[in-house]
Amino acid sequence: MNVAIIPARGGSKRIADKNIRNFLGQPIIAYSINSALESKLFDRIIVSTDSAKISEIASYYGAEVPFIRPDELADDYTATVDVISHAVKELNLDDDDLVTCIYATAPFLNHQRLISAHELFHDQYPTYCFPVVEFEFPIQRSVSLHEGRVKVKEPSKIASRSQDLIPYYHDVGQFYVGLASTWKDRVPIISNEASAFVISRKFALDIDTEEDWIMAENLYRTFHS
Repeated sequence: MNVAIIPARGGSKRIADKNIRNFLGQPIIAYSINSALESKLFDRIIVSTDSAKISEIASYYGAEVPFIRPDELADDYTATVDVISHAVKELNLDDDDLVTCIYATAPFLNHQRLISAHELFHDQYPTYCFPVVEFEFPIQRSVSLHEGRVKVKEPSKIASRSQDLIPYYHDVGQFYVGLASTWKDRVPIISNEASAFVISRKFALDIDTEEDWIMAENLYRTFHS
C-alpha cells in the first residue's frame, strides 16, 4: 500500500490557522491534497489533525481523517517523525508499505516531484527521500557573530571563489518518502542514509511568517499566471 499522510495541527502561534488559511482562493492544505491526488500514487491520503475544523476542510478536498491526533502530539515541540509514527500505528500499516509525509503548507509542491521522489526511492531504497535546494551563498564563507565581532566559519575558504567551493543543500520542507517501518521506528529523517533530489529555489519557499506568506502568494502568482 502507498499512503500519503499530511500533518496539520490546529494551533499556530506565528500565523493564525496557518494550515487552512486562504491562499489565493482556497485553504493552503488543499494544494497539498490536490498534489497527492494528481500524482495518482496513493491508495489513501490521510490528514493527521487535532482540529475538527481542519478535519472538515480536509475531507471536503478529498482526504481522509480516520482518527483525531492526541493533544500530546499537537504542540510546538512535536517532531514530524512522532506524528507520522503515530499515524502509521493508527492505520495499522504493514512494515513494507510506503508512507509519504506531505506538509500542509506546501503550495509549490507538484505531483511530478512526488512521482520523481518515489522513483528515486525505489531505485535506491534509502531511509527517506526528499527534495533539497542549494544554499544561496557558500556556507564555507559564512560567519557567526560573538558580542558584535565576526567569527569566520572556515578561514581557509574565505577568499575562495564561489564556483570553486563544494555546493551545500538544505531540506526544502515539503515532503518525505519512507517505509512504514522506518517511520514507525522514528528513524531520523536527515542522515547519511537518506537520498535527495535538487529542485529550483523558486519552488522552495518556507512559510513561517506573515512576510513569508505574502512572498509565497506573489511567487505563486508569478509562476502560475
